[in-house]
Amino acid sequence: MPDLRLPLLALLSLPLYAADPLLVVRGEGNYPPYEMVVNGKLTGAHIELIEAAAHTAGYQLTIQSVAWARALEMTKRGLASAVSFASKTPERESWLLFDEGNVLSTLRYGFFSLKQPNSPTWNGSFTSLHSYKIGVARAYAYPAEFSNQPGLQKYEQDGGYEALLRTLHNKRVDLIVGGVLEINTSARQLGYADSIQLLSPTFGATASYLAFGRQGSNPRHAERMAAAFSKLKLDGNYQRILAKYGL
Repeated sequence: MPDLRLPLLALLSLPLYAADPLLVVRGEGNYPPYEMVVNGKLTGAHIELIEAAAHTAGYQLTIQSVAWARALEMTKRGLASAVSFASKTPERESWLLFDEGNVLSTLRYGFFSLKQPNSPTWNGSFTSLHSYKIGVARAYAYPAEFSNQPGLQKYEQDGGYEALLRTLHNKRVDLIVGGVLEINTSARQLGYADSIQLLSPTFGATASYLAFGRQGSNPRHAERMAAAFSKLKLDGNYQRILAKYGL
């Protein structure tokens, strides 16, 4: 006679539920201390925050690194649920949800030059930079006060801040512009810390989001992740992750 208990035992051994899948895309490259590859593993403050929130919200998370422009396009077309490290712009708001509960960090921007005689200077007025060639990361959203400033000579560079630092080091541009903490950290890792300098003042404090696409069920995912981030803040894990990376 067959043992009728086996099907029941098999059912009881299964998980109570399958976690919902969530695909988050990001720009490939290293942006320490927020997002970077260390010993072959993707890590950083943003990565750990997203992983912790996804676990709390019951998602099966996948984070995929692609070219930044492709990350934006994938989210816009609904091929990914969300994009990490996204700054809010009027154009992006038409197809991305920037929930204040999904802010990952706040950045200050600055100009960097080589330490050398007659290096560029500025006093906070963008018009003083018209004679310089300025390296910018392609498809990045910079503060509006810089992006909308006429008369600046901008040299677009693929590859993020590491590529910008190499471009500056090789003297193909006079200045580069980007997140102060990211560029300083990348410069130390590349061995350029002693050869570059940050020009004062910095400008444009900008929030960086885990931004969800507006298609399909993504708005509900945005609310669910925002609630998870809120829970992490209440139990102290959000602050613990930031402190781990000196933020």
